[in-house]
Amino acid sequence: MRRVVPAAVARSLGRGLLWQRDLWRLLADLPGFLAETRKTEAPDEEGYPGHLHVNLLPESRGRALGRRLVERFLDEARGRGLPGVRAMVYETNQPARRFFERLGFRPLGRQPAFKPPPEDGGREWKIVYGREV
Repeated sequence: MRRVVPAAVARSLGRGLLWQRDLWRLLADLPGFLAETRKTEAPDEEGYPGHLHVNLLPESRGRALGRRLVERFLDEARGRGLPGVRAMVYETNQPARRFFERLGFRPLGRQPAFKPPPEDGGREWKIVYGREV
């Protein structure tokens, strides 16, 4: 960490990170995010040790690539003896929520998202989905 973190911070500063409005909005929201995290009940993820993340470019969507990737991941998880997998989706991302629900994932709970808050205020949330394999 002593080698990687300082170099990463220096590169970020060199790219003008300190002048990014979203960074300051994120930092200003940090106390609220931490308070929200403390009062939110964490979803029960114990039976879902595998974590899945799928993100396809728009031009790659609509051709069943995402479904095939998830099915392959589930096959691999099953072969390795995992009881279940989980995925997180922003609550406002309705297409992604429908995608996972069509594949048999069910909501386990929700958590505050650590990202700059929306311009109109409020908080972005993540839905934690789980599926037994």
